[in-house]
Amino acid sequence: MDAFYGGRLKGIGKVWQLKACDAACSYAIATFVPRVIQETTTLFLQRYVVPTYQRGGHLVRAVLTDGGPEFYGRFLTACRELGSEYRRHKPRRARPDLLKALIPP
Repeated sequence: MDAFYGGRLKGIGKVWQLKACDAACSYAIATFVPRVIQETTTLFLQRYVVPTYQRGGHLVRAVLTDGGPEFYGRFLTACRELGSEYRRHKPRRARPDLLKALIPP
């Protein structure tokens, strides 16, 4: 899972994109939110990511993030409650070309 600044929308203001990409099957889930905090990342995981996989008969066994502040506290607790392993990788420069390949316009 990751979060990044999506831009400024007229009449709305700043928006951020939350995305979850499954590298094993090249499947992605994304949404836009007005701010990125632990509550929004936790709700994204609980309301979108986990139910999508449950409908398909799969478990979310692990969640990989860059370890940003939005992925601590409530988010970490939610991962534990779901029985999902929480993993962090070192943050690096964003690769928008990879995202475009995963989520067509």
